[in-house]
Amino acid sequence: MNQPYATSRSSAVDRQIPDFRRHIADQQAYVRRMIVHGAPTQAAEDRLRELEQKLMQMRVTTGGPKVEKHG
Repeated sequence: MNQPYATSRSSAVDRQIPDFRRHIADQQAYVRRMIVHGAPTQAAEDRLRELEQKLMQMRVTTGGPKVEKHG
């Protein structure tokens, strides 16, 4: 089994998770601003869902919790 590759891949993903959390928080703020201004939000909400799904996939890869709620 190629253990060093799996370990380095998990480490790389672990380093990306905080960045994805930041992107999600930024996107959530963006959606809220759009709502306040009465702008259409569908594309921004779709992007938010994509980011949340990617984070979930990354967390599954590293063995972390599968579901993370953002408020």
